[in-house]
Amino acid sequence: MIKQILFDCGGVFVDIQFRQLMEKITGDAEKAAAFYDRLFCPESPWPTLYDSGKIDTEECCRKLKLSYPELDPAHIDAYMKEWPKWLPTFPEMETIIDELHDAGYKCYLLSNFSHRFEEFRTYCPAIAHLDGEVISYTTGLVKPGVEIFNLAAKKFGIDPAETLFVDDTLPNIEGARKAGYQTYHYSTPAAFREMLLNNHILTNFS
Repeated sequence: MIKQILFDCGGVFVDIQFRQLMEKITGDAEKAAAFYDRLFCPESPWPTLYDSGKIDTEECCRKLKLSYPELDPAHIDAYMKEWPKWLPTFPEMETIIDELHDAGYKCYLLSNFSHRFEEFRTYCPAIAHLDGEVISYTTGLVKPGVEIFNLAAKKFGIDPAETLFVDDTLPNIEGARKAGYQTYHYSTPAAFREMLLNNHILTNFS
């Protein structure tokens, strides 16, 4: 039985448009795609170090300039300044959160995010609708590690077996399962809504 929902943020509450940002900065779609694919590939250490709070923005920017010497350093500076604004929201998710509340469910956030989260939250209204949050940079831990899922359960006082974890990334889904959570691999607000209806978590939407 599901008693509460634990949400990821990027890809669930907001779209991720970092490739589009770098294309705007460089004017080169191929160069932007290569940067994005290398930065977010499994072998790249920088997102994990940044999201875990082990390096700050200044240090991350310096590391990226060393790692991508083919890019104009000014382009990396511009990317690091602007990326929190390139996460447009899915307004439908705010409605779903409110209706989950009306149905008696608590809704929480578990996100891999750097210290720029405090800036980003001003762009994402859905966050204000939630009942609590665990953000990776404050913990030194990141998904898909089991430890951060255990930390969230302890902080919120929830039983993972009674909690639905919602994420768009399969490694994070697998990490949540290892920590004992029920899981849902998110794709779109419409598909999530349909799942909630089909499983009688919600029975009516306005």
